[in-house]
Amino acid sequence: MLRDPGDMAAAEALAEQARRGANPPPAPSPHWKLEQFLESSSNRMAVRAAAAVVAEAGGKYNPFVVVGASGTGKTHLLHGLGNALAAGGGVVACLGAHEFVDELIAAIDRDATTAWRARYRAVDAFLLDDVHLV
Repeated sequence: MLRDPGDMAAAEALAEQARRGANPPPAPSPHWKLEQFLESSSNRMAVRAAAAVVAEAGGKYNPFVVVGASGTGKTHLLHGLGNALAAGGGVVACLGAHEFVDELIAAIDRDATTAWRARYRAVDAFLLDDVHLV
């Protein structure tokens, strides 16, 4: 795109994409869907709250925090919620705390925190698994 002087529009679009951050944040895993999550008496409140988040994104449950023991399905619920929000046309970032912190440290090392921040500011929903590890 940058080799054709007659196609300035494409070159400008490419430059704008680079300014915004060419690689989008990690999306939720497509393997976990909210409708496949099994509701039980122990997780009923979290599952219904997640459904309310999808129905009214950014409204009632914002921030939405799920706390529970290891192995209870929190990650499945988080990715399912992310997929449901993305299906509505939103840009969803979904990643673990370790990955998030590693990205930040790498951005600091490269002196690229502005681009790193822009990458996450452009999302409609930010879902962070294992937030307690930050």
